[in-house]
Amino acid sequence: MAGDTTLTLIEPVQWSAGDEIVLACTDFGTSSIEELTIAEVSGDGLTLTLTTALEYNHYSGVYKTISMRAEVGLLTRNIKVQGDETSADNSFGGHIMVLVADWVYIQGVEVTRAGQKGHLGRYPIHFHLSADMEGKAFIYDNSIHHNYQRSLTIHGTHSVQVWRNVVYKTNGHAIFLEDAVEQNNYFAWNLVMAPRSLYSKDYLRDGEVTLEFDKDASCFWITNPQNTFVHNRAVGGDFGYWLAFSVWPTGKFSGSRDYIVRWIQLGLFAHNAAHSANGDGMMFDRGMLTVNGFTGKTGLDSTTVNGMATGQNYNPHDLWLYDDVPAAKKVTAYVYSFTSWKNKNRGAWSRPTKLIFQHFKSSDNFIGMTSATSGGPSGCEACVFVGENPENPGAVSGVRSFPRSNQASVIRGYEYYDGTNHVTFSSFYDFQTDSERESGAFG
Repeated sequence: MAGDTTLTLIEPVQWSAGDEIVLACTDFGTSSIEELTIAEVSGDGLTLTLTTALEYNHYSGVYKTISMRAEVGLLTRNIKVQGDETSADNSFGGHIMVLVADWVYIQGVEVTRAGQKGHLGRYPIHFHLSADMEGKAFIYDNSIHHNYQRSLTIHGTHSVQVWRNVVYKTNGHAIFLEDAVEQNNYFAWNLVMAPRSLYSKDYLRDGEVTLEFDKDASCFWITNPQNTFVHNRAVGGDFGYWLAFSVWPTGKFSGSRDYIVRWIQLGLFAHNAAHSANGDGMMFDRGMLTVNGFTGKTGLDSTTVNGMATGQNYNPHDLWLYDDVPAAKKVTAYVYSFTSWKNKNRGAWSRPTKLIFQHFKSSDNFIGMTSATSGGPSGCEACVFVGENPENPGAVSGVRSFPRSNQASVIRGYEYYDGTNHVTFSSFYDFQTDSERESGAFG
């Protein structure tokens, strides 16, 4: 609560007095994120005493089986890589670029004042056309914070292991899979917070460049289905996870016609969470446009490949290589145990042909889930939807927060249109219409 000088953790840590930490918001938006310094750590590693009192309320509970506790990330690391003191003057910092390498192991490093805003290819940590790095590339236990452009970029590189990193404050997409060819990368237990959108007029100087889709910054920008995401946390941004699958590879690989990207079966996506986004916790739509050449824009596009229509968005098949297209059959993709709460728009928006969310959990979103399936069947199995958690009214005591300033908007749980949908073995709680706003389980 606001005014407290201690934090109680659910898992012990080996942090020290003087370490800097970041405490996530548990309300709409990221304005109540707090950067703090540890004064003391208890002997059991479960209690942190702070040098200053908390300014905001931070929820620490579980409601209707949905855990909505505030995340705590350690920013201080033993090794520091940073730009010089003038870096902030023009958002021009250092960067780490991996090209061809036999072995890369980055662990326990603090990367800050890094990246060069508006300069393509200059990011805090950047794998650039490194090809297959299976068993050779590990990004473990780092903090990548207060940077100027992206955080971790994987470009034309496969099989990178990305575990237990704290990523906080950058411009544009934070975790970035660049050209829709990157496959078999593994992201686990990462905390990614507060990426900021890039607008040409607001953030970039004359002569600098950015990509069109950076105007909606996401914590995770995912362009190829064949990657693994488990136990990650996305806080803030316009979208938590943006699964933006194009028809063909893009950018440097835009001439490739070896396979249809949006037909590739979805890799494991399980036990991830998103909250406090300005838009949606998950955006599963608006893939990059590539039919008439790479534009750097997103939207809906379709074309005919080897006699078959690709579909306007994600359309998983059992086969996706160009020569196998005539024999390919549609299959169902699954998202497992995704938790999404306190997002200003939706917990999840999806437009794939066949996609099932299993054990999805939503609370305090404007809309829990919108399924605009282009075919179906799609839907939700064994899911939990909460309209408004009465235990977490907001970051400021005595002030009830809303996902939108227009309180007359109807809060709803599951919304669907266009194709066949089903919702089975699911529960809906606390959709109560009152004097301040209307509410309903289905829309």
